[in-house]
Amino acid sequence: MLERRGFLRALAALPLVGGGVKLIGEPTAAAVPVTEGLMLKYATFLAHEHREAMFQYMRMTAASDRDRDRTTRRLVPMEWYPEDDQIHGLLQTVEPAKRAAIILSAAGVPFRSAAA
Repeated sequence: MLERRGFLRALAALPLVGGGVKLIGEPTAAAVPVTEGLMLKYATFLAHEHREAMFQYMRMTAASDRDRDRTTRRLVPMEWYPEDDQIHGLLQTVEPAKRAAIILSAAGVPFRSAAA
């Protein structure tokens, strides 16, 4: 059974010309242990994603932000985020540890290492 799962996982990851192989269903959990390394990788990914999303948002919204150099934009505080009740509610229903492996996998972030 493990060989089949490995084959399907590898097949689904192949970049195929003209389409690809998709797994049916919506994953709600991952069959990997939640470790300190996994959570560190997830928090690191989210911090970088937040920073890059904020840079892009700032470039799109205000001319004054576009005039700032990249060093200044790095000071965007991680404590700030746009208010969104729908997203807030969604994130409160499932703790981050339960979605970390799914999100990292979907984003293509390697997380299966000795530390993770």
